[in-house]
Amino acid sequence: MTSEMEAFVTRVLLVSPGQWARAAERAAGRPVGVLEVLTRTRAEWSPPDDPAMAVSEYQFRQIVAHAGTLAALTDKLVWNGYLILEELGKGGMGTVFKGWDPRAGRYVALKRPIDANPETVRRLNREAKLFAKIEHDHVARLYANEQFAGLPLVVLQFVPGTDLRKLIDARVRDGTPIPWPEAARWGAELLSALAAIHAAGVVHRDVKPGNVMLREQGKSTAAVLLDMGLGKSLNEVAGADGASVGGDLTRHAMPIGTFFYMSPEQWNSGADVTGPSDVYSLGVTLYEVLAGRPPFVGTMLQLCRLHDKETPPPIRAARPDVPIAFDTLIRKMLEKVPAHRGSAAHLAGELRKLAATPAAQPPPPPRPVPPRSPAKVVEWTPDPRPLPPPARPEESVVALTPADRPAPMGLFGVAATGWRLVRARLRLWAGPPSPQVSEAAHERTTRREIRQLSQRFRSGLRDRGKSLVYPHRAPLEWLLLLGTVALLLRAFRVW
Repeated sequence: MTSEMEAFVTRVLLVSPGQWARAAERAAGRPVGVLEVLTRTRAEWSPPDDPAMAVSEYQFRQIVAHAGTLAALTDKLVWNGYLILEELGKGGMGTVFKGWDPRAGRYVALKRPIDANPETVRRLNREAKLFAKIEHDHVARLYANEQFAGLPLVVLQFVPGTDLRKLIDARVRDGTPIPWPEAARWGAELLSALAAIHAAGVVHRDVKPGNVMLREQGKSTAAVLLDMGLGKSLNEVAGADGASVGGDLTRHAMPIGTFFYMSPEQWNSGADVTGPSDVYSLGVTLYEVLAGRPPFVGTMLQLCRLHDKETPPPIRAARPDVPIAFDTLIRKMLEKVPAHRGSAAHLAGELRKLAATPAAQPPPPPRPVPPRSPAKVVEWTPDPRPLPPPARPEESVVALTPADRPAPMGLFGVAATGWRLVRARLRLWAGPPSPQVSEAAHERTTRREIRQLSQRFRSGLRDRGKSLVYPHRAPLEWLLLLGTVALLLRAFRVW
């Protein structure tokens, strides 16, 4: 078994015989132990960007869990010559894997349908056709559309970097907002990508942070648009071969897209979805990049009404450092009428100028300091008048007058404070009063109010308790107390 596993690992997983021999020395020759060493010590064999870096975690799990022949295991880890390295993600239509193409010497993203459903297969083939129409630096490229084990295998460009969705969440947790010049540069790159997509007669229909990858590019990052699974060709004819999925769903009046980022026309059955719809979705994405949250949140029905009727709150309310021009441009992208948003190509140029503004304009020079006039020399002469005697300590003590002391709270004031405290606790239990108020802000504000009211209520009870010693200071309390005692006596037939 050891020789068979060694031959499999060196032939299929591209591990050199020398690497296997060094790992076998550490694991005393046990095949599973050798695989564990090769998996744990990948960085020892070669640089991190080398595909022949021993065994990946995904490959190790597949080998250990496999109970069949090595030929069947090869079919799990090698598809049409592509070596499977790890699973990147799974969606409603397909699963994406990271692979290595030894023939071209590059990483690739491999997408397969989740099942053999004809509709799923048709959608994946249709996505490959849409990717084939677009050639742009900020759109993932299609390398091939092949068949493996009777199912389509779409080979796409692998874009290393950070998911924009994960970056936004991490910055919100850390409390460090994304700089607006960087957001403007990403927006200009994505708008240029949308311009190329629209020029090819295609609408993306699912622009959102989860479909944007930030690729390392020197000291900065570049935004790349991914996933054309919900894309639509404007030249498609519903009912023809490879008919539009959007056309089929539109006939059933179902909105297509991700709810937080859908344009008003997408909510309204999606029949008139064109290029400006992608511009709207990108405007929502840029709004979230700057503010840390989408312009509208709520249930599906609430989002439908908000996107269709309401105006989003200004970004500068959450980010005062964002220029007015950037805020205005995003508000233009979020116009309810598609014709008022402008084309992606025009907006890309405007945003590119705005992104270059901080670098193009040097900081203003410091103001010149006026020369100081020479100081005037004044000769000091002693005052011949005698100094007044120092004040005695008791004269410097200021006593508080009754008007300066806080007045004790009355019985009705204590009752009113208790009622306000009960209402505040009910508000905390009920949650935010509107979708525009976040749960964290509502809880923080309400708890602060509860602490203040609780302190006032306890202080009022303490003051009223002290006043009971003097009946003339608490007539209402004494009347209530005597009335209660009288009722108890009558109840027990004592009086």
